Amino acid sequence: MTRSETNTWRAVLPLTLVAGALVACAAALAHAELADAARAAQRWPGTTLADLERGREVYVARCSHCHVPRLPEAYPAAAWPALVAKMSNQAKLAPEDEQEITRFLVTTSARLRHEPMPDVPR
Repeated sequence: MTRSETNTWRAVLPLTLVAGALVACAAALAHAELADAARAAQRWPGTTLADLERGREVYVARCSHCHVPRLPEAYPAAAWPALVAKMSNQAKLAPEDEQEITRFLVTTSARLRHEPMPDVPR
């Protein structure tokens, strides 16, 4: 391998590893379920499965720009609103995106951690 080819691989390999990690995370990230929408609607009236899935999509798209997104079950459901609010400024999230991400993470975390839905701001 020539020196130029080696340098090219040194530049491309880290990007490939990061891209692979993001794809793996997105694949491991749970999807919302119909039961999640019903529980979320108790806390946030009118929430649908499509709303929760959009929250998942926005979470993957926006949060993966700076880091590998955490799985919902990585934190208690009650912790997610503060975490999302903190990161919202850095990610320059629109208020509706912040709300949809929060709904997805809180609801999915509660299901996966077998926790009750927390009392979070509506």
